[in-house]
Amino acid sequence: MSNLIEVLSPAGSFDCLKAAVGAGADAIYRGGSKFGARAFAGNFEQEELLRGIDYAHLHDRRIFLTINTLFKEAEFEELYDYLLPYYKEGLDAVIVQDVGVAKYVKEAFPLMDLHAST
Repeated sequence: MSNLIEVLSPAGSFDCLKAAVGAGADAIYRGGSKFGARAFAGNFEQEELLRGIDYAHLHDRRIFLTINTLFKEAEFEELYDYLLPYYKEGLDAVIVQDVGVAKYVKEAFPLMDLHAST
C-alpha cells in the first residue's frame, strides 16, 4: 500500500481543468456528454474531453471520466461507442456507480482503470 496522497480535482470546464493542473492536482475528473449524475452541469463534449486528456497527459496528470448513473439495459449499446474515442486517446480511468457498467467496462476496455463512485 502506497503512502502517497493523490489530489483529485473536479473540472467543470477546460479552463477549470487547466487551473486544476496549474494548482497541482494529480488527477482531474470530468463528466462527459452522457451517463453522468450531473446531467445539467456544463459537461465536456467529445472534442473538448479529448483535448483535456491530451492537456492532462502533457502535464503528467491523469484524467478520469464519470459514468455514474444507473444504466437501463438499452443504454449499454451506446456505452462502447461513447467510451472508445476516449480510451484510444488514453483516458486513465472511469468512475462508475453501476456494477454492471463496471463489469462491462472491464470486459470491453481491459486496460481502463475503474474507480467507484459514492
